[in-house]
Amino acid sequence: MKTVYREKRYYCGEYLDVYIYPTYRQGRSRGKRSKPTSAAQAKLNQRHREEKLVRLLHANFTPDDLEIHLTYQQQPESPEEAQRLSSVVFRGDGKSSASLRSST
Repeated sequence: MKTVYREKRYYCGEYLDVYIYPTYRQGRSRGKRSKPTSAAQAKLNQRHREEKLVRLLHANFTPDDLEIHLTYQQQPESPEEAQRLSSVVFRGDGKSSASLRSST
């Protein structure tokens, strides 16, 4: 049986990802699913999900992008409080710092 190789290229911003993999002829149509996913196939699926995420990140972000790391002076008591604080900071109406100072 002759093996044919296929090349798949992903252009993600300045990043090029090339995969070369063998293809085989399918003699018949696929049947219904009868067994659960094998461990090897689950590992391969996980690797493909990770590669897809890397491509997505390369397509949307560059080394020239700016980043910001935010921290709290005091940890909020609950996730709801953290959500309220983040909505105050990212409100964008110019009142964020004043309302944040008055609430603490």
